[in-house]
Amino acid sequence: MRERVDRVQLPSHFKHTHQTGGLPGYPAIDIFADAGSVLLSPEPGTIHRWSGRAPTKKAEPGGPYGRTIYLKTATGDYFITHLRWRSPKAQVGMRVRRGQILGSIADYTAATNGVTPSHVHMGKHGSGVT
Repeated sequence: MRERVDRVQLPSHFKHTHQTGGLPGYPAIDIFADAGSVLLSPEPGTIHRWSGRAPTKKAEPGGPYGRTIYLKTATGDYFITHLRWRSPKAQVGMRVRRGQILGSIADYTAATNGVTPSHVHMGKHGSGVT
């Protein structure tokens, strides 16, 4: 029997709850879900960058855990971080539609020795963003 994989539809409209550590002016939200959950694009756009490194419990606190995807859309630029290192489904330059798989959530719980549950940190920078 195959293990069930949750799908998380990322929102296109949200109210930011906190700043992104080390990036003033980039407010974001955290969306909590199990490690391995598949993330679906919040709206149509183009992947314009991937960055980051593999999650590790030896990483400096506050440092980047997992990969970050950058999605350019008509309404602004999204950044979505804490993705599994080997899970990108979308590649740089690729156009995606709303609901298309972007990747999956890294095991942030393991990376923080159980301190923080697995989640994605997502923000949107650009026109009309609050």
